[in-house]
Order: sequence, then C-alpha cells, then structure tokens
Amino acid sequence: MSTFASKEYDASSYAAFRPVYNQNLYDLIALYASKRGAGTTALDLGCGTGQVTRALLKMYDKVIGVDPSPSMIQQAKLESAEWDEHDRVTFIVGTAEDICSYLGEHSVDLVTAGQSAHWFDQSKIWNALEHVVKSGGVVAFWVECYHPNTKSPPNVVMRLTPQPLIQGYGSFRITGRPDLTSMLRNFASNENGLGPFWQQPGVSILDAKYRTIQFPNNDAWLASSSTRVFLEGPSEDGTTLPYRSFDDALQSGLLTEPEWRTDTIIDRSLTWNNMTAYFRTWSAVHSYQQQYPIDKEKTGRGAEGDIVDRFIESLRQALQEPSDEVDVYWPVFLMMGKRASLVGSPEKMQLE
Repeated sequence: MSTFASKEYDASSYAAFRPVYNQNLYDLIALYASKRGAGTTALDLGCGTGQVTRALLKMYDKVIGVDPSPSMIQQAKLESAEWDEHDRVTFIVGTAEDICSYLGEHSVDLVTAGQSAHWFDQSKIWNALEHVVKSGGVVAFWVECYHPNTKSPPNVVMRLTPQPLIQGYGSFRITGRPDLTSMLRNFASNENGLGPFWQQPGVSILDAKYRTIQFPNNDAWLASSSTRVFLEGPSEDGTTLPYRSFDDALQSGLLTEPEWRTDTIIDRSLTWNNMTAYFRTWSAVHSYQQQYPIDKEKTGRGAEGDIVDRFIESLRQALQEPSDEVDVYWPVFLMMGKRASLVGSPEKMQLE
C-alpha cells in the first residue's frame, strides 16, 4: 500500500469520494459472526480513513483501526473526533503483519480488511491472525468481483479451497450499460496509460479475485464453515451460481452454502464532478502523475485536460447522456471463514 502511505497522497479526497458500503453488507457479516455486542472487539486492517471502522461500532463494543499510512490515520482521527462513538475506537499506524506487537493473544472477535488484503505479506499474516483471533472468531476481508485491470471475464466462478471472509470494491459498472464495461477496463489497464502504474503484486492478487491468497489448511481454521458470496445482482452472463435476494438469503440461512450470488451493495448516482474526483483517488492515477507531472498540470481542462479529464470526456460522448448524473454500481466479492475453537475455551468445552 505504498502509494496510499505516501505523504503526497490526498487522504481527505479518499475519504470524501470513495464508495460507501450499505448496511446489507454489515448485516451479512453480523449474521455470520454471531459473537458480537458487549465485551467484543473488532480489528479493521487497512482501515484507511475509517469508513468500515465506524460501521463496525454498531456491532462491536470496541474497534481498532490499523493502517500503514500516517496521513490516512490522521484523517481517520480527525473525522472520528466528531463521532458519538469516538471513545470506543482506537486508530494505530501500523502494518497488518505486526498486529501481535500491539494486540494480545486471542483478543479479537472479528478481523476485517476492506480492499487491502492484497497488500499483506501472505507468509506472515496468517500466523499473526492465528495469534490474535479468539476462539470462533471471524476473519473478514473484501475485494471487488473484478478489477478494471483484469483480463478475464468478470463473472467467472471457480470452486476453490474454502477461504476467509473477503469483501471490497473496484471500478464501477454503469447501470444498464454493460457495453461500456470494456471501456472502463481499458482506461485502467491500457499499457500506454494507467496499466503499468498499478502496484504489484497487489493488483495481480486482486485481478485473481484473491484466489492466490490461500486460506491455511490447518486445525486453526474451520474451512468447512466458509462461504463465498458474489454481491452483484442476478447474473448477466448465464452463470448458474444460485441467486437469492438479501432478505431471502438471511432468512433461509444460505450463509452455509459454499458459493452464492445476491444483490449489489454499492450503487449510487454520480455527478460528473464526483466521478472525476473518484477516479483521482485511484493509486494508479497518483503514481502516473508523479511520473508525468505535466499531466497533472492540465487538470480541469476537459478534453485537453489530464488523463482523468480526457477519459471523462470520452465517457460522456459514449454515454450520449444529457443528465448531470450517472447511475453506477460496484460488484463486491465476499468470503467468510471462522477460527476453530481453542482447546479449553468455553466454545470447545460446550462442544465436548
């Protein structure tokens, strides 16, 4: 996450223009992670400016937000000072792999990582999580169903070894205009544009929908309890993955199924100005303009502007949309997994 950790990265813009998850996502997590409420603790890794951190305060007694970027944590602390729940949240500058240095053994009921697990050192993170997650606790990561840089179809589904909870967002899709998805991808992946400026290996992991992140095959984790959810609405490509509305899924207990599809959780109407600002939060845009500062100097000049301005003008023409707003949605890919009960724990003794 070196771009986001950069002193030059605008954390305030990140906070203002990144998409916001709706309550359905947290309801889904809450149902899966049955242990919550008084006396519980959640850990939000790669917390950024605290969007998910704050939402977790509705379910957990104490929440700890961790991010390697001092500017992100500074912005999170600034915003959280206005929260009614500010006395129940702690923000720490640090890495996910070092959580053992500031958290006690088996002290956390839930761990989330929204759009950040692809930056973790996979050779270290699982040992760290095994140390801090309580008996029966949940690991909760997230990532978009496809990244704009991906070369594979967005809805390909593969059955894999069960993995932990993962969820997140990437480039949006334009509602009702699947024909423009390739245009959005090309903007991000073009080798003569932003393509080379997505940080590796993070984006390759993201492109693979976290399939390269292996859930530990050991007794510390309950692989049989994991579930994979595609939060992108009914299939548009004939994929046979079972679809359930959120209400039906929560009532029917479909969380026990290994793979299923449900409603989108991030959709909104963007003004053209907001869409432009959102693209400018991309780490690749930041890196591109660091290498080509003359491009950044053109910002705000429309068709003669910087790389974002030029794309926005092309998208306007392709849409032929007179409206000041465009309806968009972000597909989300979610995986959930649980820590096994520890020997001697209350949960373990009840089972025995």
